Amino acid sequence: MEALIPTVNRLQDVFSTIGFAEPSVDLPQIVVVGSQSSGKSSVLESIVGRDFLPRGSGIVTRVPLIIQLNYVAPKSKIRGNDEWAVFLHAPDQKIFDFDEVREEIDRQTEKVAGAKKNIVDKPISLRIYSPNVLNLTLVDLPGITKVPIADQPADIETQVRALTLRYISKPNSIILAVSPANADLANSDSIKLAKEVDPGGARTIGVCTKLDLMDKGTDAVDVLSGRVIPLKLGMIGVVNRSQHDINTKKSLSSARQDEADFFSQQYPSLKHRCGAPHLAHTLNKLLMLHIRDSLPQLKTRIKKLQIETEEQLADLGEPLVQERDKSGQLLQILSNFSTTFKDTIDGRSTVATSSSELVGGAMICHIFHNTFAHSLGSIGPLDGLRLEDIQKTIRNTTGTRPSLFIPEASFELLVKKQIRRLLEPGLRCVELVFQELERLVHSCVSQELSRFRGLRDQVLEVSTRLLKDRLPETNAMVENLIAIEASYINTNHPQFEGGSGAMSKMLGRLSEEARGVNINGAAAAAPDAFPARVNTETGLSGYPASTVDFAPTPNPPREPYARDRAGVADVQFVNANARSSSLDSGMYTPQRQHSSPADRNSWANFLSFTRPAPERAPPPPGTPIILSTPTTDDFCRTGSTVHAAEEELTNLSSKERMEVELVQSLIDSYFSIVRDKIADSIPKTIMHFLVNHVQANLQTTLLQQLWVGQDYLDDLLLEDSQVAEQRARTSEMLSALHKATEIINEVSML
Repeated sequence: MEALIPTVNRLQDVFSTIGFAEPSVDLPQIVVVGSQSSGKSSVLESIVGRDFLPRGSGIVTRVPLIIQLNYVAPKSKIRGNDEWAVFLHAPDQKIFDFDEVREEIDRQTEKVAGAKKNIVDKPISLRIYSPNVLNLTLVDLPGITKVPIADQPADIETQVRALTLRYISKPNSIILAVSPANADLANSDSIKLAKEVDPGGARTIGVCTKLDLMDKGTDAVDVLSGRVIPLKLGMIGVVNRSQHDINTKKSLSSARQDEADFFSQQYPSLKHRCGAPHLAHTLNKLLMLHIRDSLPQLKTRIKKLQIETEEQLADLGEPLVQERDKSGQLLQILSNFSTTFKDTIDGRSTVATSSSELVGGAMICHIFHNTFAHSLGSIGPLDGLRLEDIQKTIRNTTGTRPSLFIPEASFELLVKKQIRRLLEPGLRCVELVFQELERLVHSCVSQELSRFRGLRDQVLEVSTRLLKDRLPETNAMVENLIAIEASYINTNHPQFEGGSGAMSKMLGRLSEEARGVNINGAAAAAPDAFPARVNTETGLSGYPASTVDFAPTPNPPREPYARDRAGVADVQFVNANARSSSLDSGMYTPQRQHSSPADRNSWANFLSFTRPAPERAPPPPGTPIILSTPTTDDFCRTGSTVHAAEEELTNLSSKERMEVELVQSLIDSYFSIVRDKIADSIPKTIMHFLVNHVQANLQTTLLQQLWVGQDYLDDLLLEDSQVAEQRARTSEMLSALHKATEIINEVSML
């Protein structure tokens, strides 16, 4: 057990030597905390038994002072002295006069923190050897202050508080909170800070000073008994030398005797629990137990740090000396970079598996199947097309003569316009994938590549240029895909519903709506019917492709006119005042007049479709067959089942409304087919022209453009001076960790 504290002291020296200002290894130690003039320095000197700390007004301790007390046998003398001190910054110099120790602390403080009253977290390590001390490690921190004086910084309170919390917040630190007894302990700054990091008081031990200066008639029995401020490690009272005793050079041995007499007279029941000697023994015991409990964890931590440091040193690499080393190093770096880039896209590299966000191939997949797919899906087939625009396009494509049928050119013009709207999402998808690849290039820069700044910059430049060179070709191919789809409208596509399908779907919908009107008894409210006549030679009920025309219901009866074309008989238009055949009797069940495969989807036949009609007696030859067709009221009566643009339809005739709805249905069908094709072809295009090409040619391009000559090779592999310094520090750290491991292994755990 006695060897534990020297072991930790050796570890402290190892890490202090390499400048472990913010150690990742939390070494067990006792941190002394107290406000100015609380008697903190006197407590430390009482434990050591020597005057060695600087004194004065204001902040005297401006840097942490690590004091390592080492017990030596009384016969262990050097130059006739059995007590001496050694500073870590001058390990070969032994100081036997403790006044010189005080002066060296002042000199080193000014060297580290400057001549002004600044606070700096650069510890001074002092080792004291004496037969009159117990093995301890104490850290003396600057006294807590509230108001800056003289040339102290305005934020001196914040600086001291931050420094104090940085040391006492470490779990392996025991907090020695010093508070004067002649002040209200409820306002103790040291106890308040200790409570912030150790609310339960599990690793806080209190020290109550200046008990001899309390008002007459008062005592500190409740405080020392732990009834005022409960601390698990207890509260110990001490009596320090007064300023008069210090000025008159009263010895510490005499002060200890006076302290013992004071507690025997004033606190006889507590005298065995008070005084500087008892405080030193208590701290020694607590520190040994604390070290024993934390040593296994400390050993594990040092081992982990050792492994991490070895990996970091391996990433920094060895200094390149021979030319052969440079050539091999360049080839290896470029190969590793290219492999990492490819593996990240394929999801096999550590960059992809260790990242908390989508990178590489996973992000590209997300762009294809989420971002791009959602963007395409947000474009509706009829977005941006008003009913008025469709109707005007139909009129413009008919020319000077009214058409019997919807011009095919109107459908093509409108659907091509909609297809071209798919170009913007496609180009945006290319841009997103390019940005991800560009980001991936930077994330693939390893520690090994970072050591050569010139090479790193060239690798990034060549890789980015390769990506940019592929961007125009990829964009051009995406544009071609859209242009290809718009160049030829394949109305014979197996998934395209065609004119007959669109007409059948529309009339079927209207039939259902009208049937609902009849069921509700609303059919009687429609006095007029929309008339149409069919070929009297065939006797077919419906709308033959070569004979059908539409007319608004309110118009008076039109005079019959005849067309003589390829066996098509005269067609008469009659305005029926009553429905001679109901919707259920087959008025929307025309049969195909021309059914050859060649003209299945032709615009001349798009109104021809087949639906069985109920059997009925055929009309006499030459008698016009009057069909009851939906009137304007029928379109408007269905309420919410019609399109949202119902108001626009009111300005159109029944024929124009029918034409507009047919074109809308055809655009919807064909646009959906093209959109599905684009959703599949653009990701494949990007993968082929951009992603796969860069993967396959990255390493070759890097070698071709960077392996150009020995002189250029020397410039590329010129190591950054900061990397060399980092390698030296890392190597030094690794040596210290190896030594720390050896020190811990020497301790036999009981």
